Amino acid sequence: MEKTYRLSRGFTIFFWILGIFCCLIVITLPLGILIIYLIFTAEVHLTHDMLERRWLGRKAVPLNEITELKWLPHYGLLQGQMRPLQVVAKNPVKKTRFGIPVGCFERCDEMIVEMQKRSGHTISGK
Repeated sequence: MEKTYRLSRGFTIFFWILGIFCCLIVITLPLGILIIYLIFTAEVHLTHDMLERRWLGRKAVPLNEITELKWLPHYGLLQGQMRPLQVVAKNPVKKTRFGIPVGCFERCDEMIVEMQKRSGHTISGK
């Protein structure tokens, strides 16, 4: 069963406002373009065997290779609302770490439960 989680409406509006303001100031134009790109591409995709995160890049790991899920420390109100989660996956060749700002996505509580259930690990920290 596949599930895709897109940006929540609140964060979409916030990123649109932030992106437009950054584009109005010439110096921060690249940042504004990057934020607007993020609005259209950000998602977390869960399948029966893979976890894929598209944020400012793409990371995908098999769920059976995930060894740890933990909350990252957050500084400030914005990071607190984003609820950063670190995913650690190991295979015989390499160790992969990446963060997912789970609070930015719609149905984030459902996404957290699904990740814990499909990976077989509970979230530690915090």
